[in-house]
Amino acid sequence: MGDASEKGLNAGFSDEEKEDLDRMIAAFNKDRKLLDSEASVDNLMQQVDTISKRFSQLGDIVSKTNKRLDAFYEIIQLMYRKSEIMNDRLNTLISELQKDADIIME
Repeated sequence: MGDASEKGLNAGFSDEEKEDLDRMIAAFNKDRKLLDSEASVDNLMQQVDTISKRFSQLGDIVSKTNKRLDAFYEIIQLMYRKSEIMNDRLNTLISELQKDADIIME
C-alpha cells in the first residue's frame, strides 16, 4: 500500500503529509472492513448459533435436574407414607398395650 500511495501522491505533498494521508486511508479501510455487512451478518449468525447451543446445553441441564428432583420428590413421598403407616401401627400397638395394662390393673 505504501508504494501505491507514494506513486499517486507525488503532487507536491511533503513526506509528513503523505504519512498522514496513508494513516487516514489505512484507518478508513480498517473501519470499512469492520462495518462490512457480510462480515457483520456472519458474526451475528455465529453469535446466535453459539447462544442457541448454550441454551440447548442449559435446557439439557435443567431437564436432567428436573428428572432427578422428580425422583427425589417420589422418594420423599414414599418415606412420608411409610412413616404414616409406621405411626399408625405404633399407635395401634400402644393402644392395645394400654388396654392390656388396664385389664391387668383391674
